[in-house]
Parts: sequence; C-alpha cells; structure tokens
Amino acid sequence: MSNKKIISHAFLITTFFGAIIVFILANSLPINGTTTAQIYANNQTLFNPAAFTHYVWIPLALMQLAYILYAFGVFKRKCISENAIIVTSAFASLFYILTAGWVIVWQYELLFVGVLLNILMGVSLFLLNAHLQSLNVKGVCTLLTTMPFLSLLSWVTFITSLNFFILFVSLDLVQNLAVWAIVNLAITTIIAIIASGTFASLFYIAIMLWSFIGLLVEHITVYNSTHLDMIYSIILAMFLLVLTAVFIIYSYAKIKNNKLTKMIKDKK
Repeated sequence: MSNKKIISHAFLITTFFGAIIVFILANSLPINGTTTAQIYANNQTLFNPAAFTHYVWIPLALMQLAYILYAFGVFKRKCISENAIIVTSAFASLFYILTAGWVIVWQYELLFVGVLLNILMGVSLFLLNAHLQSLNVKGVCTLLTTMPFLSLLSWVTFITSLNFFILFVSLDLVQNLAVWAIVNLAITTIIAIIASGTFASLFYIAIMLWSFIGLLVEHITVYNSTHLDMIYSIILAMFLLVLTAVFIIYSYAKIKNNKLTKMIKDKK
C-alpha cells in the first residue's frame, strides 16, 4: 500500500469518526446546554420538518461507513482506481471536518457562520460527486461510491435551505413567513430538480422526498393544516420530484435500448 493511500485512509477514518463523536457530544452533553433538536425547535420557520426527518442521518452515516469499508478494500471489488479513491476520500474528509465545525458553531447559534459552513459542505459534496460522475461508475459499485455521497448532497441541500431561512427569519428579513416559506420551498425544489438531473440520481430524489414528507407531516400534525397553501405547495413539489424521477428512469431505459439496438445492428 502506497504512503498516499495510508495517509488518505488514516485521514478518512479519523475525520469520519471525529464528526460522529462531535455530533454525539453535541446532543448528549449537550454542547452549550442545548441539543441540536432544541435549537431547531426554538427557531420555527414553517419550513422545519418533523423531528423524525433528522433520523435520516443514521442511514446516511451507514452509507458513509460502507464507502469507507470499500476504500479500505473490505469488499474486494474494483470500482474505481486507487488515485480516484484518494481524491474521493480527500473530498469526503473535507466534508466531515466541515460537518464537525458546523455542529459546534450551530450549538452556539452562530447562524451566519453555520450557513457559510453549510455552503462549503454543499460545495465539497458537489465537487466530490462531479468527480465520481466523471468516472462513470456502474452497477453494484454505485451503492458503494455514488449513492452515499449523492444521498448526502440531497440532505445537505435541504438542511442548507432550512438554515438559510432560519438565518433570514432571525435577522427580521422575512415579513410574511407563510409566503417566504413557499418561496424557499420553490427554490429548494428547483435546486433539487437541477441537481438530480445533473447527476441523473434517484438517490438524490429519494432523500429530498423524505425531507418534503417530513415537512408535510409537520404542517399536518403540528400546524393542524392551518397553512393550506404551504401544504399544497409541498405536494406539488413532491409531484415534480416524482416526475423528475420518472424522466431519469425513462432516460436510462432509452439509453439502454439504444445500446441494445446498436449491438443487434453491429452483429448483423
């Protein structure tokens, strides 16, 4: 094993578990006397999803662990080159460092700094996924490489949008909360459609749909459906995401069919 790979592995595992430990401490001690959930509860914006939505961090963390095990060679599968693993792991490590920093900053309710870190988290994941897309990973390998990070990008997209809105509300920049919640939802949906289309990812759409389901449940149960415009907007946003998923599946099927037709013609 090369020195570069040893350093990459060491950095990857240290930063990943470091971020996990910081997250656990933030909610068990808790850091600054308030859990992350309580901070969100204290900053209601009509864009906050139901509390259960945040448990998506568990499968997302397990997906990250799956990639780490792959990078360490546990699965004995050649999906991407050694250099590609080093680059991917470097971006992943950067994301874990930014995540740990965000958790600490958010616990002290430094909202502006927190949002800046959210943006950097999103940028690091976008670059990571663009790198993986250039490698044209296929089959089972997508479950070990692209799925963990595209799913993570989707959740970070939603959380960044939520935290942006919380920041704007805290600065009294939002006059009509109900209207701006719908505007924020529309912006988030547009970003999600563009991102899922760019990476042709059903994984991205699945996590965003989960986020919107949590948002819908919150409005139905906590707000007792008092904001019907927001509820209808969430349903419309989910419908648009489903349409995007159908388009992606259709595109995949069309490409596969064209390749099959070409193979048949070549044989003739």
